[in-house]
Amino acid sequence: MLTEEITMISKKGLSDKTYKKVIELFGEVKTAQLIMAVVAINSWNRIAVSLHSHPH
Repeated sequence: MLTEEITMISKKGLSDKTYKKVIELFGEVKTAQLIMAVVAINSWNRIAVSLHSHPH
């Protein structure tokens, strides 16, 4: 859910329920790291789509 909610942030954002659950499971530091990983992956995906990149 974390990844999907962050990826689709414009729909309704990261819910409090999901955020609290992830904090319970991973703690604050690891949650921050997970969120940054999702953001980085989404950024690279947007760049690749914008450049019409295709896997070789």
